[in-house]
Amino acid sequence: TSNKLRVEHRSILVPILEDMFLQNTTEKWIAMLEQAGIPNSPINTIPTLVKDPQVAFRNMIVDVPHPEIPDLRMPGSVLRLSDSPPSVHRYPPRLGEHTEEILKELGYSQTQISELQKE
Repeated sequence: TSNKLRVEHRSILVPILEDMFLQNTTEKWIAMLEQAGIPNSPINTIPTLVKDPQVAFRNMIVDVPHPEIPDLRMPGSVLRLSDSPPSVHRYPPRLGEHTEEILKELGYSQTQISELQKE
């Protein structure tokens, strides 16, 4: 009837459930829960997530060319738009990679930027 009552014996229940869940594989638990009509989903680790068939089907992990990291793979866009599908065009910027460009856009002169770099 309340969250307080639902979690009242959590400290006792969690270790019992942890021990019980270790008795079978994730796949076995999913099958048993689905057979019982109980909605469920595994909690993925990153290594299992990137190998998931649905992640591959939806192109959720993309290869991105990078000047220093060969075979860089990173998350793609979660958006799926039929008329204008998004794509990843650039790698994540390296530390300080665009500092000079941004400072110029903010109105700093080349002399000021050079002084900041020296400091």
